[in-house]
Parts: sequence; structure tokens; C-alpha cells
Amino acid sequence: MMQDPEPTPTAPVRTRLGFPAAFLGSIVALVLFAVFALWRCERVATKVASQPMEIVDRAAQAFKDILQVQPRVTINERVVLNQSSPVLELAVLSREVEVEREFEHTWLGSTKRVRLRGVYVIKTGFDLTLPFSIELSDAPGAAAKISLPAPKILSADTRRVEVLALENGLWNRVQAENLETEIAALPEEAKRKAHRIGVVREAEESIVKQLSARFPQPPGVTVTIVPAAPVDFRK
Repeated sequence: MMQDPEPTPTAPVRTRLGFPAAFLGSIVALVLFAVFALWRCERVATKVASQPMEIVDRAAQAFKDILQVQPRVTINERVVLNQSSPVLELAVLSREVEVEREFEHTWLGSTKRVRLRGVYVIKTGFDLTLPFSIELSDAPGAAAKISLPAPKILSADTRRVEVLALENGLWNRVQAENLETEIAALPEEAKRKAHRIGVVREAEESIVKQLSARFPQPPGVTVTIVPAAPVDFRK
């Protein structure tokens, strides 16, 4: 008796998942790449944004240390810090100046003469009510731009005054108001001399040097002095 042949095993049916799986993998990869790109952009943006603010803090501190004023600070022309100061003026340089002044007057052939010498301490500095500003940019390699008002002579403090000569004429005598007028004119004479010998320029150069030293190179800083109206020393 012949036996029926054993049935041939049926091969397992393979599910065709190749294309869907590849497509799904591509989607996941794209999502991961997008997330990574956004993360990198955020990191770069945060870093770029933080750099100007670091300069703002450093610049404001430099002004407070050197000039006792908080400047107006802008980033890309947007104000991020307003100017303020606890004082109205700041002297940054003091120099002792000696001047002489002579007065002579003749009336009907009679001459009176006064000659004085004064020593004054000239203080040069800044009017802190004027604009002090820093312009910053988030552009790579952009230098900070500092604008300052021109320094000026703030005061002439009397150290001493001497009468070198006081001569009366026969009928034209030195009056008290003659002496008072000449003494009152000495401080302005001292200011004129101080300006001629360059104390204002010296104060300007000192402040520019100090501020420039507080900003690293590069990008560094450019300092601009906003000129004031020229002083008329012909008066």
C-alpha cells in the first residue's frame, strides 16, 4: 500500500515593510535634524545677543569708575540704558596756575598804578548734564562707539593773591574799587592762561586713554569728542 507523499512545507509569508520603514526613518531623521538645527541657532543667537549686553555692562561700569556717570547706551540704535549721574560736574584734572595783572590810570598828568599776582588751582572736567553715549552693534567685529562732550575749565580756586605794587598819583589815588576790580579779574586771567597751556586738551587725552584701555582689542572702541562752542578769550 503506497503512502501519500508528505506535503511540502509552505514558506512563511514576508510582509513588505521596506518602503514604509525607510520613509518613517527619513521622517524621524528630518525631525531630529530640524530639532538640532533649531537648538544650534538658539545657542548662536543667545551667544550673539549676550555679547553686546556684556559690553553694555562693561562700558557702564567703566564710565561709573572713571567719570561717575551712567551713559546712554544703544544697541543697533535701540536704547537699552539711559544716562544718569549723582553729580552735575566732575573735575578730572587740577593744575596750579600763576598770573599777574597790572592796572594803570593817568588823570591830569597824575598816574596811579596797581600790580597783582595771583595763584589759582584750575579744575578741568566735564559737565555731566551733557550727553554721554555708547553705540553698540551686534554685527561681528563692530567696535563700540563712545561720544563725550568736550571737557572744560570748571573753576579757578584762589590759592593766594599778592599786591606787588600800589602807587598813588599826587591827585589820582588808588581807590578801593580799583583794587577790588583787579582782584576779581584775576580768576578769568588764570582760566585764559590755563587754556593756552593746554589743560583742557590734557584732560581730554587722559579720559580717552582711560576709556579706551577698558575695551579689549579687537573690536575695541572709538572715542569721539563732541566739540563745544569755542571760548572767546578776547573778552
